[in-house]
Amino acid sequence: MLPQLKETIISIFKENQVAPPFQNTIIVSFCNYAFLDFVYNLVHCFTKLKIKNYIIVALDDKSHKALLQREINTYLFQKEAYYTEDAENFGTVGFKAICNEKPFLVYEIITLGFDVVWTDSDIVW
Repeated sequence: MLPQLKETIISIFKENQVAPPFQNTIIVSFCNYAFLDFVYNLVHCFTKLKIKNYIIVALDDKSHKALLQREINTYLFQKEAYYTEDAENFGTVGFKAICNEKPFLVYEIITLGFDVVWTDSDIVW
């Protein structure tokens, strides 16, 4: 179980007054510091579409702090052994670690009782 994740998601729903039928659906994306520009663009799309029920899972402290400064819904998940602030090259240990962790985190959110829409941060809505 991930500490404070459920409380973080519930507070996003409450603060943003997410209405039916989406009050149990959370959009999830992931980033590290190297991908902040992609996340800023994604959140800009969410804002234009009036989507507020999202969470960006930050994979390092630097990206988490940057997201908080912009008041972007975020949750810090950090495994220092694998994740860095740098972009990971395809096939590296860091890249594989991140790719393997994402489904685990989505599963954790589902087991908390939420419906999940998982999107990569380089997608434009």
